[in-house]
Amino acid sequence: MPKSNGSKAIIAISIIASIAIISTSVGIVASHFLKDGIFSGNTDEPNNSSISKVDNTTKVDVIDTPSDNTTSSDTTTPSTEKENEPSTPQSDDIITPSDDPDPEPEPNPEPVTPEEPKDKEEEKEDEGDDGTIRLKYKEGGIYVDDTFYSVAQLVDGGYINFDANGVLKANPSKLNNFNNFILTIPEGITKIYQNAFKGCEKLTKVYFPTSLVEIGNSAFYNCTALETAKLLPTINKVGDYAFSYTSLKRVFIPSVYTNVNLTAFWWLGKVEKITVEEGHSKYDSRDNCNAIVETSTNTIVYGCEKTLFVSSIKKIGEGAFMTCKGYMRFTIPESIEEIGKSAFENSNIMTVTIKNNNVKLGDKIFYSCKELYYARFPDGVEEIPNSCFCESPYATFEFPKNLKRIGSYAFYENEDFCRYKITIPGTVTYIGEYAFYGAYMTELVFVDDYYNPLVEIGNSAFENCKNIKSDKLVVPSVKTIGKNAFNGCENVKSISIPNNVQYIGPFSLDVGKNKKGDIVFSGDKDTLDSIPYNYYKGSSRIKCMW
Repeated sequence: MPKSNGSKAIIAISIIASIAIISTSVGIVASHFLKDGIFSGNTDEPNNSSISKVDNTTKVDVIDTPSDNTTSSDTTTPSTEKENEPSTPQSDDIITPSDDPDPEPEPNPEPVTPEEPKDKEEEKEDEGDDGTIRLKYKEGGIYVDDTFYSVAQLVDGGYINFDANGVLKANPSKLNNFNNFILTIPEGITKIYQNAFKGCEKLTKVYFPTSLVEIGNSAFYNCTALETAKLLPTINKVGDYAFSYTSLKRVFIPSVYTNVNLTAFWWLGKVEKITVEEGHSKYDSRDNCNAIVETSTNTIVYGCEKTLFVSSIKKIGEGAFMTCKGYMRFTIPESIEEIGKSAFENSNIMTVTIKNNNVKLGDKIFYSCKELYYARFPDGVEEIPNSCFCESPYATFEFPKNLKRIGSYAFYENEDFCRYKITIPGTVTYIGEYAFYGAYMTELVFVDDYYNPLVEIGNSAFENCKNIKSDKLVVPSVKTIGKNAFNGCENVKSISIPNNVQYIGPFSLDVGKNKKGDIVFSGDKDTLDSIPYNYYKGSSRIKCMW
Protein backbone atom coordinates (compact mmCIF):
# COMPACT_ATOMS: atom_id res chain seq x y z
CA MET A 1 0.00 0.00 0.00
CA PRO A 2 1.56 3.30 -0.94
CA LYS A 3 2.70 5.54 1.93
CA SER A 4 1.22 8.92 2.43
CA ASN A 5 3.10 12.12 1.70
CA GLY A 6 3.29 12.86 5.45
CA SER A 7 5.07 9.56 6.15
CA LYS A 8 7.57 10.21 3.37
CA ALA A 9 8.42 13.58 4.89
CA ILE A 10 8.98 12.08 8.33
CA ILE A 11 11.33 9.42 6.92
CA ALA A 12 13.34 12.03 4.96
CA ILE A 13 13.78 14.22 8.03
CA SER A 14 15.00 11.20 10.06
CA ILE A 15 17.61 10.29 7.43
CA ILE A 16 18.93 13.86 7.25
CA ALA A 17 19.19 14.05 11.05
CA SER A 18 21.16 10.79 11.20
CA ILE A 19 23.61 12.00 8.57
CA ALA A 20 24.15 15.25 10.50
CA ILE A 21 24.81 13.37 13.76
CA ILE A 22 27.37 11.10 12.06
CA SER A 23 29.14 14.09 10.42
CA THR A 24 29.33 15.94 13.72
CA SER A 25 30.84 12.90 15.46
CA VAL A 26 33.47 12.48 12.75
CA GLY A 27 34.39 16.16 13.05
CA ILE A 28 34.77 15.89 16.80
CA VAL A 29 37.01 12.82 16.59
CA ALA A 30 39.17 14.40 13.87
CA SER A 31 39.57 17.56 15.94
CA HIS A 32 40.51 15.48 18.95
CA PHE A 33 43.23 13.63 17.01
CA LEU A 34 44.55 16.82 15.51
CA LYS A 35 44.77 18.33 18.95
CA ASP A 36 46.72 15.35 20.25
CA GLY A 37 49.14 15.53 17.37
CA ILE A 38 48.36 12.09 15.96
CA PHE A 39 47.71 13.39 12.47
CA SER A 40 50.22 16.21 12.70
CA GLY A 41 53.14 14.00 13.75
CA ASN A 42 53.33 15.68 17.19
CA THR A 43 53.60 12.54 19.33
CA ASP A 44 55.60 11.82 22.44
CA GLU A 45 58.14 9.82 20.41
CA PRO A 46 59.38 11.59 17.27
CA ASN A 47 59.32 9.44 14.14
CA ASN A 48 62.41 8.75 12.11
CA SER A 49 61.66 11.49 9.61
CA SER A 50 62.14 14.18 12.27
CA ILE A 51 65.61 13.03 13.42
CA SER A 52 68.93 13.57 11.67
CA LYS A 53 72.60 13.40 12.67
CA VAL A 54 74.72 16.54 12.82
CA ASP A 55 78.28 16.39 14.18
CA ASN A 56 77.54 13.11 15.94
CA THR A 57 74.65 14.66 17.93
CA THR A 58 70.99 13.97 17.37
CA LYS A 59 69.08 16.87 15.95
CA VAL A 60 65.37 17.08 16.74
CA ASP A 61 63.28 19.48 14.72
CA VAL A 62 60.62 21.37 16.65
CA ILE A 63 57.33 20.56 14.89
CA ASP A 64 54.86 23.39 14.46
CA THR A 65 51.16 22.88 14.90
CA PRO A 66 49.48 22.95 11.49
CA SER A 67 48.32 26.57 11.57
CA ASP A 68 51.00 28.11 13.79
CA ASN A 69 53.88 30.21 12.50
CA THR A 70 55.42 31.36 15.76
CA THR A 71 58.86 32.89 15.65
CA SER A 72 61.28 34.02 18.35
CA SER A 73 60.58 37.70 17.73
CA ASP A 74 59.26 39.93 20.46
CA THR A 75 55.63 39.84 19.21
CA THR A 76 53.91 36.66 17.97
CA THR A 77 51.65 37.04 14.93
CA PRO A 78 49.38 34.05 14.14
CA SER A 79 49.62 32.84 10.56
CA THR A 80 46.57 33.00 8.33
CA GLU A 81 44.87 29.78 7.23
CA LYS A 82 45.59 28.55 3.73
CA GLU A 83 42.77 28.48 1.26
CA ASN A 84 40.73 25.26 0.92
CA GLU A 85 42.27 23.74 4.06
CA PRO A 86 40.08 22.62 6.97
CA SER A 87 40.22 24.72 10.12
CA THR A 88 42.31 23.15 12.90
CA PRO A 89 42.83 24.11 16.52
CA GLN A 90 45.56 26.75 16.88
CA SER A 91 48.19 27.52 19.51
CA ASP A 92 50.15 30.70 20.16
CA ASP A 93 53.37 28.82 20.73
CA ILE A 94 55.47 26.02 19.32
CA ILE A 95 54.62 22.86 21.26
CA THR A 96 57.19 20.19 22.00
CA PRO A 97 56.24 16.65 23.04
CA SER A 98 56.88 17.21 26.75
CA ASP A 99 54.78 20.38 26.75
CA ASP A 100 51.54 18.74 25.55
CA PRO A 101 51.18 15.20 26.94
CA ASP A 102 48.31 12.98 25.87
CA PRO A 103 45.22 14.18 27.73
CA GLU A 104 42.93 11.78 29.52
CA PRO A 105 39.91 10.75 27.44
CA GLU A 106 36.96 13.01 27.92
CA PRO A 107 33.50 11.38 28.25
CA ASN A 108 31.85 13.93 26.00
CA PRO A 109 34.54 15.53 23.83
CA GLU A 110 33.66 18.82 22.26
CA PRO A 111 35.30 20.71 19.41
CA VAL A 112 38.38 22.71 20.56
CA THR A 113 37.85 26.44 20.45
CA PRO A 114 40.97 28.47 19.44
CA GLU A 115 42.33 30.64 22.25
CA GLU A 116 41.68 34.35 22.18
CA PRO A 117 44.73 36.34 21.02
CA LYS A 118 46.97 37.25 23.95
CA ASP A 119 47.54 40.82 24.95
CA LYS A 120 50.59 42.16 23.12
CA GLU A 121 52.39 42.93 26.36
CA GLU A 122 51.94 39.32 27.44
CA GLU A 123 53.19 38.00 24.13
CA LYS A 124 56.48 39.83 24.32
CA GLU A 125 59.06 37.17 24.98
CA ASP A 126 61.27 39.30 27.23
CA GLU A 127 58.58 41.44 28.84
CA GLY A 128 58.13 41.28 32.60
CA ASP A 129 60.75 40.97 35.29
CA ASP A 130 59.49 37.77 36.90
CA GLY A 131 61.35 35.51 34.45
CA THR A 132 58.15 34.30 32.77
CA ILE A 133 58.85 32.88 29.32
CA ARG A 134 56.73 31.65 26.47
CA LEU A 135 55.98 27.98 26.05
CA LYS A 136 58.38 27.82 23.10
CA TYR A 137 61.43 27.95 25.36
CA LYS A 138 59.97 26.12 28.33
CA GLU A 139 61.56 22.71 27.82
CA GLY A 140 65.17 22.38 28.93
CA GLY A 141 67.65 22.36 26.08
CA ILE A 142 69.06 24.52 23.32
CA TYR A 143 67.09 26.29 20.62
CA VAL A 144 68.70 27.32 17.34
CA ASP A 145 66.08 29.02 15.21
CA ASP A 146 63.41 26.29 14.81
CA THR A 147 65.71 23.43 15.81
CA PHE A 148 65.64 21.99 19.31
CA TYR A 149 68.36 19.98 21.08
CA SER A 150 67.19 18.19 24.21
CA VAL A 151 69.09 17.90 27.46
CA ALA A 152 69.65 14.19 26.81
CA GLN A 153 71.20 14.95 23.44
CA LEU A 154 73.46 17.65 24.92
CA VAL A 155 74.63 15.33 27.69
CA ASP A 156 75.28 12.47 25.25
CA GLY A 157 77.23 14.81 22.98
CA GLY A 158 79.42 16.10 25.83
CA TYR A 159 78.06 19.66 25.67
CA ILE A 160 76.78 19.75 29.25
CA ASN A 161 76.66 17.52 32.30
CA PHE A 162 75.30 17.66 35.83
CA ASP A 163 75.72 15.61 38.99
CA ALA A 164 73.26 14.07 41.41
CA ASN A 165 73.12 17.33 43.39
CA GLY A 166 71.91 19.27 40.39
CA VAL A 167 75.17 21.14 39.73
CA LEU A 168 75.40 22.05 36.05
CA LYS A 169 78.68 22.21 34.12
CA ALA A 170 79.25 22.83 30.42
CA ASN A 171 81.81 22.65 27.63
CA PRO A 172 81.94 26.19 26.19
CA SER A 173 84.26 25.28 23.32
CA LYS A 174 81.76 22.70 22.02
CA LEU A 175 78.76 24.94 22.64
CA ASN A 176 80.33 27.57 20.40
CA ASN A 177 79.64 25.23 17.48
CA PHE A 178 75.99 26.31 17.75
CA ASN A 179 75.07 29.50 15.96
CA ASN A 180 73.28 32.12 18.10
CA PHE A 181 71.50 29.75 20.45
CA ILE A 182 69.01 30.14 23.28
CA LEU A 183 69.52 28.07 26.41
CA THR A 184 66.77 26.91 28.77
CA ILE A 185 68.23 25.26 31.85
CA PRO A 186 65.98 22.38 32.93
CA GLU A 187 64.13 22.09 36.23
CA GLY A 188 66.06 20.21 38.87
CA ILE A 189 69.30 22.17 38.37
CA THR A 190 70.16 23.92 41.64
CA LYS A 191 73.53 25.45 40.83
CA ILE A 192 75.44 26.60 37.76
CA TYR A 193 79.09 25.79 38.32
CA GLN A 194 81.79 28.48 38.16
CA ASN A 195 83.02 29.24 34.63
CA ALA A 196 80.31 26.88 33.32
CA PHE A 197 79.49 28.89 30.18
CA LYS A 198 82.48 31.24 30.23
CA GLY A 199 83.30 32.37 26.71
CA CYS A 200 80.13 31.03 25.02
CA GLU A 201 80.15 33.75 22.40
CA LYS A 202 77.07 32.46 20.54
CA LEU A 203 74.74 32.30 23.57
CA THR A 204 72.10 35.04 23.18
CA LYS A 205 69.53 34.23 25.89
CA VAL A 206 69.35 32.03 28.95
CA TYR A 207 66.26 31.10 30.96
CA PHE A 208 66.63 29.80 34.49
CA PRO A 209 64.50 27.15 36.24
CA THR A 210 62.68 27.79 39.51
CA SER A 211 64.87 25.14 41.15
CA LEU A 212 68.04 27.25 40.66
CA VAL A 213 69.47 28.83 43.83
CA GLU A 214 73.07 29.69 42.91
CA ILE A 215 75.06 30.99 39.92
CA GLY A 216 78.81 30.48 40.30
CA ASN A 217 81.69 32.89 39.75
CA SER A 218 82.20 33.87 36.10
CA ALA A 219 79.45 31.45 35.05
CA PHE A 220 78.57 33.54 31.97
CA TYR A 221 81.73 35.65 31.84
CA ASN A 222 82.56 36.93 28.35
CA CYS A 223 79.36 35.59 26.77
CA THR A 224 79.52 38.62 24.54
CA ALA A 225 76.22 38.02 22.71
CA LEU A 226 74.17 37.32 25.86
CA GLU A 227 71.37 39.90 26.08
CA THR A 228 68.75 38.23 28.27
CA ALA A 229 69.24 36.50 31.64
CA LYS A 230 66.52 37.17 34.19
CA LEU A 231 67.16 36.42 37.83
CA LEU A 232 64.30 34.52 39.46
CA PRO A 233 63.23 35.00 43.10
CA THR A 234 64.59 31.54 43.96
CA ILE A 235 68.19 32.59 43.22
CA ASN A 236 69.90 33.73 46.41
CA LYS A 237 73.55 33.83 45.35
CA VAL A 238 75.26 35.19 42.24
CA GLY A 239 79.05 34.89 42.09
CA ASP A 240 81.70 37.43 41.20
CA TYR A 241 81.80 38.43 37.52
CA ALA A 242 78.94 36.01 36.75
CA PHE A 243 77.69 38.22 33.88
CA SER A 244 80.77 40.37 33.22
CA TYR A 245 81.53 41.25 29.59
CA THR A 246 78.09 40.25 28.38
CA SER A 247 75.58 42.34 26.42
CA LEU A 248 72.82 42.30 29.02
CA LYS A 249 70.25 44.99 28.30
CA ARG A 250 68.42 44.74 31.60
CA VAL A 251 69.52 44.22 35.19
CA PHE A 252 66.68 43.14 37.47
CA ILE A 253 67.02 42.63 41.21
CA PRO A 254 64.16 40.60 42.79
CA SER A 255 62.89 41.82 46.15
CA VAL A 256 63.98 38.60 47.86
CA TYR A 257 67.55 38.86 46.58
CA THR A 258 68.94 40.84 49.50
CA ASN A 259 72.65 40.07 49.34
CA VAL A 260 73.26 41.70 45.98
CA ASN A 261 76.74 41.07 44.57
CA LEU A 262 77.33 44.03 42.30
CA THR A 263 80.59 42.65 40.90
CA ALA A 264 78.44 40.12 39.06
CA PHE A 265 77.44 42.93 36.68
CA TRP A 266 80.78 44.63 36.13
CA TRP A 267 82.00 45.51 32.64
CA LEU A 268 78.61 45.78 30.98
CA GLY A 269 78.24 48.16 28.08
CA LYS A 270 74.69 47.84 26.76
CA VAL A 271 72.47 48.12 29.85
CA GLU A 272 69.32 50.08 29.02
CA LYS A 273 67.29 49.47 32.15
CA ILE A 274 68.07 48.77 35.82
CA THR A 275 65.16 47.80 38.04
CA VAL A 276 64.87 46.84 41.70
CA GLU A 277 61.60 45.10 42.47
CA GLU A 278 59.36 47.04 44.83
CA GLY A 279 59.50 45.89 48.41
CA HIS A 280 63.25 45.28 48.48
CA SER A 281 64.52 45.71 52.05
CA LYS A 282 67.74 47.52 51.10
CA TYR A 283 67.63 48.93 47.58
CA ASP A 284 65.31 50.74 45.18
CA SER A 285 65.30 52.23 41.68
CA ARG A 286 63.22 55.30 42.45
CA ASP A 287 61.63 57.49 39.81
CA ASN A 288 62.88 55.26 36.99
CA CYS A 289 66.42 56.46 37.68
CA ASN A 290 67.96 53.40 36.02
CA ALA A 291 70.22 52.69 38.98
CA ILE A 292 70.39 50.63 42.14
CA VAL A 293 70.00 53.04 45.04
CA GLU A 294 70.73 52.25 48.68
CA THR A 295 67.47 53.40 50.22
CA SER A 296 68.73 54.35 53.69
CA THR A 297 71.55 56.61 52.42
CA ASN A 298 70.13 57.80 49.07
CA THR A 299 73.30 56.53 47.43
CA ILE A 300 73.71 55.13 43.93
CA VAL A 301 75.60 51.86 44.30
CA TYR A 302 75.25 50.69 40.68
CA GLY A 303 74.53 52.76 37.58
CA CYS A 304 74.77 52.76 33.80
CA GLU A 305 74.99 55.21 30.93
CA LYS A 306 71.23 55.88 31.14
CA THR A 307 71.21 56.65 34.87
CA LEU A 308 69.31 59.77 35.94
CA PHE A 309 70.49 61.76 38.95
CA VAL A 310 67.07 62.49 40.43
CA SER A 311 66.91 65.11 43.18
CA SER A 312 66.43 62.63 46.03
CA ILE A 313 69.79 60.99 45.32
CA LYS A 314 72.56 62.59 47.39
CA LYS A 315 75.63 60.48 46.76
CA ILE A 316 77.38 58.48 44.05
CA GLY A 317 78.79 55.53 45.93
CA GLU A 318 82.18 53.86 45.78
CA GLY A 319 82.63 52.14 42.44
CA ALA A 320 79.04 52.93 41.37
CA PHE A 321 79.93 53.27 37.67
CA MET A 322 83.20 51.38 37.91
CA THR A 323 83.91 49.36 34.77
CA CYS A 324 80.72 50.60 33.04
CA LYS A 325 81.43 50.21 29.34
CA GLY A 326 78.55 52.35 28.11
CA TYR A 327 79.64 55.73 26.76
CA MET A 328 78.58 58.27 29.39
CA ARG A 329 78.19 62.04 29.23
CA PHE A 330 77.08 63.32 32.62
CA THR A 331 76.25 66.63 34.21
CA ILE A 332 76.20 65.89 37.92
CA PRO A 333 73.72 68.26 39.59
CA GLU A 334 74.04 70.28 42.79
CA SER A 335 71.90 67.74 44.62
CA ILE A 336 74.85 65.33 44.58
CA GLU A 337 76.83 66.07 47.73
CA GLU A 338 79.49 63.38 47.46
CA ILE A 339 81.20 61.28 44.80
CA GLY A 340 82.79 58.18 46.31
CA LYS A 341 86.13 56.52 45.70
CA SER A 342 86.59 54.98 42.25
CA ALA A 343 83.07 56.06 41.27
CA PHE A 344 83.90 56.06 37.53
CA GLU A 345 87.15 54.13 37.59
CA ASN A 346 87.97 52.24 34.41
CA SER A 347 84.67 53.27 32.81
CA ASN A 348 83.90 54.73 29.40
CA ILE A 349 82.80 58.13 30.68
CA MET A 350 83.54 60.76 28.03
CA THR A 351 82.54 64.10 29.54
CA VAL A 352 81.62 65.18 33.06
CA THR A 353 80.61 68.48 34.61
CA ILE A 354 80.17 68.72 38.39
CA LYS A 355 77.91 71.50 39.66
CA ASN A 356 78.06 71.44 43.48
CA ASN A 357 80.74 73.84 44.80
CA ASN A 358 80.91 71.94 48.09
CA VAL A 359 80.94 68.43 46.67
CA LYS A 360 83.14 65.92 48.48
CA LEU A 361 85.34 63.94 46.11
CA GLY A 362 86.88 60.53 46.77
CA ASP A 363 90.18 59.21 45.45
CA LYS A 364 90.51 57.65 41.97
CA ILE A 365 87.11 58.85 40.78
CA PHE A 366 88.27 59.04 37.14
CA TYR A 367 91.18 56.63 37.36
CA SER A 368 92.06 54.94 34.07
CA CYS A 369 89.17 56.45 32.11
CA LYS A 370 90.62 56.04 28.62
CA GLU A 371 87.68 57.73 26.86
CA LEU A 372 87.45 60.81 29.14
CA TYR A 373 88.33 63.93 27.19
CA TYR A 374 86.64 66.72 29.19
CA ALA A 375 86.10 67.28 32.91
CA ARG A 376 85.00 70.42 34.73
CA PHE A 377 84.99 70.98 38.49
CA PRO A 378 83.26 73.99 40.10
CA ASP A 379 85.46 76.79 41.42
CA GLY A 380 84.60 75.93 45.01
CA VAL A 381 86.51 72.63 44.86
CA GLU A 382 89.70 72.95 46.90
CA GLU A 383 91.32 69.60 46.25
CA ILE A 384 91.94 67.33 43.30
CA PRO A 385 91.88 63.88 44.90
CA ASN A 386 94.63 61.30 44.75
CA SER A 387 94.79 59.50 41.38
CA CYS A 388 91.83 61.55 40.17
CA PHE A 389 92.90 61.51 36.50
CA CYS A 390 95.68 58.96 36.82
CA GLU A 391 96.19 57.04 33.56
CA SER A 392 93.36 58.96 31.92
CA PRO A 393 95.56 60.17 29.08
CA TYR A 394 93.17 62.43 27.15
CA ALA A 395 91.33 64.27 29.93
CA THR A 396 91.40 68.05 29.60
CA PHE A 397 90.79 70.12 32.71
CA GLU A 398 90.88 73.60 34.19
CA PHE A 399 92.10 74.18 37.74
CA PRO A 400 89.31 75.54 39.99
CA LYS A 401 89.92 79.07 41.25
CA ASN A 402 90.06 78.06 44.91
CA LEU A 403 92.26 74.99 44.44
CA LYS A 404 94.62 74.32 47.36
CA ARG A 405 95.81 70.72 47.00
CA ILE A 406 96.76 68.53 44.06
CA GLY A 407 96.72 64.91 45.22
CA SER A 408 99.28 62.19 44.64
CA TYR A 409 99.18 60.67 41.14
CA ALA A 410 96.42 63.15 40.24
CA PHE A 411 97.63 63.60 36.63
CA TYR A 412 100.05 60.69 36.41
CA GLU A 413 101.01 60.12 32.76
CA ASN A 414 98.30 62.41 31.46
CA GLU A 415 98.85 63.38 27.84
CA ASP A 416 96.29 65.93 26.64
CA PHE A 417 95.68 68.10 29.72
CA CYS A 418 99.40 68.38 30.29
CA ARG A 419 100.36 68.55 26.63
CA TYR A 420 101.10 72.27 26.50
CA LYS A 421 101.46 74.88 29.23
CA ILE A 422 100.56 74.10 32.83
CA THR A 423 100.21 76.96 35.29
CA ILE A 424 100.05 75.97 38.95
CA PRO A 425 97.77 78.53 40.68
CA GLY A 426 99.14 80.60 43.57
CA THR A 427 96.37 79.19 45.78
CA VAL A 428 97.99 75.72 45.72
CA THR A 429 99.90 74.83 48.88
CA TYR A 430 100.54 71.13 48.27
CA ILE A 431 101.50 69.01 45.26
CA GLY A 432 101.47 65.29 46.01
CA GLU A 433 103.97 62.63 45.01
CA TYR A 434 103.91 61.58 41.36
CA ALA A 435 101.20 64.19 40.75
CA PHE A 436 102.45 65.01 37.23
CA TYR A 437 104.88 62.13 36.70
CA GLY A 438 105.58 61.60 33.01
CA ALA A 439 103.10 64.27 31.91
CA TYR A 440 103.47 65.70 28.40
CA MET A 441 103.55 69.41 29.30
CA THR A 442 105.90 71.60 27.28
CA GLU A 443 105.92 74.52 29.75
CA LEU A 444 105.56 74.69 33.55
CA VAL A 445 104.84 77.91 35.41
CA PHE A 446 104.33 78.44 39.14
CA VAL A 447 102.36 81.46 40.37
CA ASP A 448 104.08 82.54 43.60
CA ASP A 449 101.75 83.86 46.30
CA TYR A 450 103.71 85.52 49.10
CA TYR A 451 100.78 85.32 51.50
CA ASN A 452 99.91 81.71 50.63
CA PRO A 453 103.22 79.98 49.89
CA LEU A 454 103.61 76.49 48.52
CA VAL A 455 104.51 74.15 51.37
CA GLU A 456 105.53 70.94 49.66
CA ILE A 457 106.35 69.45 46.28
CA GLY A 458 106.15 65.69 46.80
CA ASN A 459 108.47 62.92 45.73
CA SER A 460 108.68 62.52 41.94
CA ALA A 461 105.96 65.15 41.48
CA PHE A 462 107.37 66.24 38.08
CA GLU A 463 109.76 63.39 37.42
CA ASN A 464 110.35 62.41 33.79
CA CYS A 465 108.46 65.40 32.37
CA LYS A 466 110.81 65.28 29.43
CA ASN A 467 108.91 67.71 27.22
CA ILE A 468 109.28 70.74 29.49
CA LYS A 469 111.55 73.15 27.65
CA SER A 470 112.98 75.94 29.75
CA ASP A 471 116.24 77.83 30.06
CA LYS A 472 115.37 78.46 33.70
CA LEU A 473 112.60 76.77 35.66
CA VAL A 474 111.69 78.91 38.68
CA VAL A 475 110.37 77.06 41.72
CA PRO A 476 108.30 79.33 43.99
CA SER A 477 108.61 79.75 47.75
CA VAL A 478 108.45 76.23 49.10
CA LYS A 479 109.62 74.48 52.26
CA THR A 480 110.07 70.91 51.00
CA ILE A 481 111.21 69.56 47.65
CA GLY A 482 110.83 65.81 47.71
CA LYS A 483 113.04 63.08 46.33
CA ASN A 484 113.25 63.00 42.51
CA ALA A 485 110.82 65.94 42.32
CA PHE A 486 112.24 67.24 39.00
CA ASN A 487 114.50 64.31 38.11
CA GLY A 488 114.60 63.53 34.41
CA CYS A 489 113.38 66.91 33.13
CA GLU A 490 116.11 66.72 30.54
CA ASN A 491 115.13 69.80 28.52
CA VAL A 492 115.37 72.15 31.52
CA LYS A 493 118.80 73.81 31.41
CA SER A 494 118.68 75.25 34.91
CA ILE A 495 116.38 75.29 37.92
CA SER A 496 116.00 78.07 40.46
CA ILE A 497 115.05 77.30 44.06
CA PRO A 498 114.02 79.78 46.80
CA ASN A 499 116.03 80.69 49.90
CA ASN A 500 113.22 79.63 52.28
CA VAL A 501 113.50 75.95 51.31
CA GLN A 502 114.01 73.71 54.32
CA TYR A 503 114.50 70.31 52.70
CA ILE A 504 115.88 69.19 49.33
CA GLY A 505 115.50 65.48 48.62
CA PRO A 506 117.99 63.24 46.79
CA PHE A 507 118.11 63.62 43.01
CA SER A 508 115.25 66.13 43.17
CA LEU A 509 117.06 68.75 41.05
CA ASP A 510 118.73 66.46 38.50
CA VAL A 511 117.62 68.36 35.42
CA GLY A 512 119.18 68.91 32.01
CA LYS A 513 121.00 66.58 29.69
CA ASN A 514 122.77 63.80 31.54
CA LYS A 515 121.20 65.34 34.67
CA LYS A 516 123.88 68.03 34.80
CA GLY A 517 121.78 71.18 34.53
CA ASP A 518 122.59 74.18 36.70
CA ILE A 519 120.96 74.75 40.08
CA VAL A 520 120.45 78.39 41.02
CA PHE A 521 119.90 79.10 44.74
CA SER A 522 118.48 82.52 45.60
CA GLY A 523 120.24 82.61 48.99
CA ASP A 524 123.90 82.40 50.01
CA LYS A 525 126.16 79.39 50.56
CA ASP A 526 125.87 79.48 54.34
CA THR A 527 122.09 79.36 54.11
CA LEU A 528 122.31 76.50 51.64
CA ASP A 529 124.70 74.53 53.85
CA SER A 530 122.41 75.00 56.85
CA ILE A 531 119.57 73.10 55.16
CA PRO A 532 119.32 69.70 56.87
CA TYR A 533 119.51 66.58 54.72
CA ASN A 534 120.57 68.69 51.72
CA TYR A 535 121.65 66.21 49.10
CA TYR A 536 123.43 68.92 47.08
CA LYS A 537 125.80 70.22 49.78
CA GLY A 538 129.14 70.97 48.22
CA SER A 539 127.92 70.32 44.67
CA SER A 540 129.71 72.36 42.00
CA ARG A 541 126.43 72.53 40.07
CA ILE A 542 124.86 74.90 42.60
CA LYS A 543 125.23 78.63 41.98
CA CYS A 544 124.32 80.93 44.85
CA MET A 545 122.84 84.35 44.11
CA TRP A 546 124.39 86.00 47.19
